[in-house]
Amino acid sequence: MPEIRVHPNRMELMRLRQRLAVARRGHKLLKDKQEELTRQFLARVNELKDVLEDLIASLEDVNRTFQLATALGDPFLFDRTLIKPLTEMKVDIIWSSLLNVDIPTVKVVPPGPLLYGFLGVSIQLDTAYNKLLNSLNKLIQLVELEEAVIDLGLALESTRRRVNALEHELIPQLEESIKFISMKLEETQRSTITRLMKIKDIIREK
Repeated sequence: MPEIRVHPNRMELMRLRQRLAVARRGHKLLKDKQEELTRQFLARVNELKDVLEDLIASLEDVNRTFQLATALGDPFLFDRTLIKPLTEMKVDIIWSSLLNVDIPTVKVVPPGPLLYGFLGVSIQLDTAYNKLLNSLNKLIQLVELEEAVIDLGLALESTRRRVNALEHELIPQLEESIKFISMKLEETQRSTITRLMKIKDIIREK
């Protein structure tokens, strides 16, 4: 950030003091926002880890159940059953704001009944399908958390840079400028007083 150029007068001093007060208030607000963003970010990172572990375990269970359904059914009919989608599902994304960060929520319309015949297909396929739906919910939750973590992380980094710019650049420069003008004004005042005293002495001598 470039240095602040100032003119050593009282108007400039008042302007810089007002600017410093605004900068300090802004720094306090951004610091509070940074702390809350950090809290929200870490909370979602921890939740993301738990959901990912649950999802992996859930998908492993789906795979085991699906393998069992395959083994118990007629291979030819089973393959023909899975050629077409078993059901339909609609998804909607709703955005909400958290600390001025857009956070997505994925809404899933419950799917309809399974669209396949039961001839040559084990009931385990139904079980695998229901477990897959449960895994899908975890997957959607994982996507929501990943997007939230990314967006919160970007907002946190941006806020951190602004806090640092205020804390280590702008505020110190304003304080130095105010100190410089104050010293110059004090020097001018002392010089003026000295001249007035000399004038007073000259008048007395006359």
